[in-house]
Amino acid sequence: MNYKKLVSMLLVLAAVVLAAGCTGADDLLGGGELVITDSAGEQVILEEQPDRVAIAGKATVMVQDTVYLFEEAEERVVALENRRQSAYGFLPLVDPDFESKQLLEMNSGAEQIAAVNPDLVIMKNFMAESLGASLETLDIPVLYLDLETPDAFYKDIRALGEVFGSQERAEEIIDFYQTRVEKVEVLAGDIPADQKPSVLILEYSDRGGETAFSVPPVSWLQTRMVEIAGGNPVWTDLEASGGWTVVTLDQIASWDPDQIYLIDYQGEAAEVAVELYDADIWSELDAVQNDRFYAFAFDFYSWDQPDTRWILGLQWLATRIHPELQGNIDIQTEIFEFYQTLYRMEEDQVQEEVLPLLRGVQGGQRTHRRHAGGLQHHVDLGHTGDRAVVVGDHAPPIFHGLVGLRRRLHLDDRIVEQSDRIGIFRSLQVDVHHRHDLDPVHLLRRGDHVRPHLPSADQPNADGVSGRRSGL
Repeated sequence: MNYKKLVSMLLVLAAVVLAAGCTGADDLLGGGELVITDSAGEQVILEEQPDRVAIAGKATVMVQDTVYLFEEAEERVVALENRRQSAYGFLPLVDPDFESKQLLEMNSGAEQIAAVNPDLVIMKNFMAESLGASLETLDIPVLYLDLETPDAFYKDIRALGEVFGSQERAEEIIDFYQTRVEKVEVLAGDIPADQKPSVLILEYSDRGGETAFSVPPVSWLQTRMVEIAGGNPVWTDLEASGGWTVVTLDQIASWDPDQIYLIDYQGEAAEVAVELYDADIWSELDAVQNDRFYAFAFDFYSWDQPDTRWILGLQWLATRIHPELQGNIDIQTEIFEFYQTLYRMEEDQVQEEVLPLLRGVQGGQRTHRRHAGGLQHHVDLGHTGDRAVVVGDHAPPIFHGLVGLRRRLHLDDRIVEQSDRIGIFRSLQVDVHHRHDLDPVHLLRRGDHVRPHLPSADQPNADGVSGRRSGL
């Protein structure tokens, strides 16, 4: 073969290889087909970038919030499944055309999803057998998201970058997360091992009238968050069950952790904590006696789960596990940066629509001192700069109820007094969803303490179960 001709062929071949490499993590097949590789290594072949995307299956809140990190989702998402952690709570704030989306019934089958004519269906990976396979038999492409670890989350973001033709945005999102994870890792890494407290994360459930407490698998994000934030998860010796594992009160008592974080995916963790504070077994735990019993942070959704808010949850958790880190991590600033950078919200929109929903977030470490009427607790309530004073033998429970209360709750003139187990709320104004004033605040007597009780804001609710274990 002519030497010059051989060199020319090699140069052409090299150019083709380089061009193929420039398409990113995936290859374009002949005819312009797009091949996307998900976090499990499975390939999805599309004729072109999809114009009609549907989000379906359980755990849709995690999927939809991840998809909407990309602005293109506003136009291309045409349908999504509404579940108990409802899409109505958050997406209307970031998608002006949300009302035009088709809401699929809970547990929609392949035929119902096919009726919206999707070019691509995106769902959580555990739905592959129960729903994904049926869609694939109808020749509807399915992209599965994992989201359960930081590394899996980054792979999922890159896959979505390919879906929307926005690889640069994908890298920006990943950098946002990695920068913050690395900061927490560095801060927690400087803490000696013997100063890392034992930590227990519990999901609360009362479905069917049966109260249950569960711990996450060792491989799930909640466990990894505790480790990154500088805590020692106490449940790692349990055998993996593939999902949340129910634990007995005796098991909880045997662990007797330094800190407990309570999760309720319907946003009632603070109220549950109030109920438990004086209960048998719970009142004997070190975490309860030392005021280290927390409701996990929550706004639209709980910050512990593999929703996009896990990065807020990680930073918040680090400042709770190690309060000395509060000077290094400003949670309020992080909340603004999260919603402005990732969801394109304006500052005043975050102020008005997000901050009033925060539960378990405001305030720093509680301090206490003896005084003539009993134990007095002072807490800085965060962005308002107001101060709550809670007086009485049962101050800790009523305090938890005040700070947590309910979703879409904002309190002004935060002064609460409790004495002789009777709660007196003074100058208390309540602002619920879209700031409709509710007056007065009702007090319900519960056993040996008093807790605040507020009417629920109307919330579309399509699901009959709670938490990831039961389907979100």
